[in-house]
Amino acid sequence: MKDFLEKVDRNVLDPRTRLRPVTYAYMAVAVLLLLHHVYVTVYQKTVLTGARDLYIPFILFACASFLMGRLWKDKLFWVFAALLVLKVVRTAFVGEYALVYSVTYFVLSVYSFFICYAVSRVVPRDLWKGFLSVLCFLWTAAALVYAAVGLKVAFTGVPVPNLGTEAFVVNSDHRLYLVYHAVTSGVILSVCMSMAVLGFILAKNRILKGFYALAALVLFLTCSLTGTRTAFVMSGVNLALLLCIPLRDRLSPSFSEGRLRALGKHALLFLSVLVVTAGFALLQPFAAGLLPVSAAGAETGPASEAAGEAVPETAADEAPDEGMDETGEGEEDSALYGINARGFSLSSEEYGLLNGRFDHWGFVLEAVFADPQLLFFGSSVYNTMTPVNELRVSRGLMPLYHCHNTFLQYLLENGIPGFLLYCAFVFTFLFHAYRVLVNRDLPFWQRALPVCAVICVLEGLIDNTCHVNFGYPQMTALYLFAGFTIALSREEKRKKADSAD
Repeated sequence: MKDFLEKVDRNVLDPRTRLRPVTYAYMAVAVLLLLHHVYVTVYQKTVLTGARDLYIPFILFACASFLMGRLWKDKLFWVFAALLVLKVVRTAFVGEYALVYSVTYFVLSVYSFFICYAVSRVVPRDLWKGFLSVLCFLWTAAALVYAAVGLKVAFTGVPVPNLGTEAFVVNSDHRLYLVYHAVTSGVILSVCMSMAVLGFILAKNRILKGFYALAALVLFLTCSLTGTRTAFVMSGVNLALLLCIPLRDRLSPSFSEGRLRALGKHALLFLSVLVVTAGFALLQPFAAGLLPVSAAGAETGPASEAAGEAVPETAADEAPDEGMDETGEGEEDSALYGINARGFSLSSEEYGLLNGRFDHWGFVLEAVFADPQLLFFGSSVYNTMTPVNELRVSRGLMPLYHCHNTFLQYLLENGIPGFLLYCAFVFTFLFHAYRVLVNRDLPFWQRALPVCAVICVLEGLIDNTCHVNFGYPQMTALYLFAGFTIALSREEKRKKADSAD
């Protein structure tokens, strides 16, 4: 028995001695399941519908990832695993239906987290580039189809049925909906654009580089039509961080060279990030105005209503469109052009730059601190917003369907324990991300790995990365690139320690 276990460890589990066909098979299945995850979240009206079809493969592959990645040795893995278990246990107290709902969510979380986080530990470092190149190409190709349909809808104003049960539309608020909500549409597109940019960095062939550059441009234009400021900032920060990697190397700020001079260089780097981010974010609304969008998009109908179930909440979530006249009626001849001014408009005194986020967060905190049980145990992932919306309705305000902040979402769902567990995971990742970004001994493509996950964390500060708990692609990207970043940072630290000895 001992000999058998040693053989399994050597030929299946240990990445240094594992048979390469085993690794290649794992990589192929991982790519397919990651793409299926994106497909389900984008093309299905109810995410659980498509996910249930692959429960058994999800669980089997999650177990394989756990074993082959030796995740039991990773303390951070247990931190996030504890958060997932906490979600299920807390929801089980609500009732039988909620338990089914929670277990289903747990399976999706296990799938998206276990698989994504483990990939970097299962795949040897010399195969990372090949794995990511294939993933970026397939992901970008799929995203191009997604964006092309969106542009067709924007140009014609005619809804296009997707592969699920709803349609891609220009909704009644004059914004492009490629899933049930414009913000989610924009965030998904910004994540896809980040994948395209990473593919461009990885590619050596000029044709491939041209493909990724074109794809990034198409995704940029389509993202512009969603009118989503969160996505604009995500896209801008993505490029700003990539541009600042070589800039930092050239400036080489170090406190050892003199405090005042080093502070000046750090300030210049920070200013560069702000300028690039703001410039890129302001460019997107302008880019939307360059497209000859049809006014037919302003029309509503059954297909529009099917894709816009969240329109009542959207009214509370988003600032009024500037395409509206004083009576609140849309101007037919301007249709989507209300998007152009949404970028960083401060015209609405009620909502302002962050669309009333501070107001929303205030209600969440008020609800949590008013109820000790909520503070320490949370409200579960089932009917999470009920205590917050009771406060809002009592004051004549429309209900919210999430907290518009991932950290507050975990606090509301799971209380202080869940909040601390999520913070531990995120801030550990950010610590390792910084170490990778500033490590000049690493090739540029490896230093670019944390960027996509960083923008997903940023999105979580002003929106909800765990959006309605169904695991949209931004969660997939966060787990995947956090895994690569942390594994890379730890390995480099071990190398330095070994060389020092």
